[in-house]
Amino acid sequence: MPWLDLRRYGFRRRNTCLLKGLAEDAAVGRVIVVTSILRSQLWMWFRGGSKASRRAKTRDVFVCALLPERRWIPASAGINRLFARLQIGLQSGEWALSECVVWCYWPAAVDTARKFGLKGSLVFDVDHNILNDENRSAGDADYVLRQLRACAADAKLVVAASRSILHWFRQNGARRVALLRNAVDLSRFDAIDRAGKRRPPRIGYVGTLSSWIDFQLFRELVSLRPNWSFVVAGPLYRVTIPDALLRMPNIEFLGDVTPDRVPGLLRTFDAAVVLYRREPWLDLDSMKLYEYLAAGLPVVTTPFHERLDEDFDRLLAIASTAPGLARALDDAFAQSESARALWHARRVRFLTTNTWGCRAKEAVAMLKALEAS
Repeated sequence: MPWLDLRRYGFRRRNTCLLKGLAEDAAVGRVIVVTSILRSQLWMWFRGGSKASRRAKTRDVFVCALLPERRWIPASAGINRLFARLQIGLQSGEWALSECVVWCYWPAAVDTARKFGLKGSLVFDVDHNILNDENRSAGDADYVLRQLRACAADAKLVVAASRSILHWFRQNGARRVALLRNAVDLSRFDAIDRAGKRRPPRIGYVGTLSSWIDFQLFRELVSLRPNWSFVVAGPLYRVTIPDALLRMPNIEFLGDVTPDRVPGLLRTFDAAVVLYRREPWLDLDSMKLYEYLAAGLPVVTTPFHERLDEDFDRLLAIASTAPGLARALDDAFAQSESARALWHARRVRFLTTNTWGCRAKEAVAMLKALEAS
């Protein structure tokens, strides 16, 4: 989504949140957000308007191909690359593109960068292990493997929030890899004291519903606490919710919610759950965990990867069975005032060092090291 649209819609995913962090970092001179368009959308060139807006620190540019790339059209690919550089230069005022960092999130962005011949140091960014992701959110397996191998060969730097995908890149010859975890925008969330809140409790999950979710475990947990309310918000992604779970009287499915509604929805919860399955490649650094903590919610989760407790400074309650999850929720609600205060202090310390601003500074430090090498 272009920068101007993101500012209205909200920064929701890793790539957009990190984009915002980089745009706000004083050490970053200029951010050009390149969006691929059709020839029929050339009017989008004029969205920026004045010369002042063209020199803004963060600027949208819209780029299309001049010619269809066909074998029977001589030099069509080269002509399109020249036309792309012309479009970027005219819209942004930047012509020395070889001095840029070309930051690409997911394989599709690398395709765009190659198609338009973007010059500069290629950085490939991905949040989870898309190589073995059965959701296939990044494309089919053969396409993803080809793209990752090309990135291992071409990228100056590979960053990810997944240790398993970074291990794959190391094994496949990437020059430099680095863990760059997810984070949270604290300005969106207000932590409130939930001591003495409603009973029965209201337990929530906000996020995409995909094959990563253990729906059977979810149904078992809901059935163990029939007097509690469970609320699930988020879009379906290539799955259907089991009828047995849908029919349960104490669970409500809200569907997708826009980013601006998420903080208000979290304020209505007494605790949050994440019930991912355990897979060797599913070492997610789930953004929802950061957001739940930012809202001051006790968080109960499955042990979906082995570094989870360490990564979140032991702020999460972790259990692998429905009875264990239910007991963990019981314990959270039974916490003494002093125990809640200690947890809250640790939570604040953790969150202040895990904002998107912090991640942007980490990224800038990586880029400076890359430049110096």
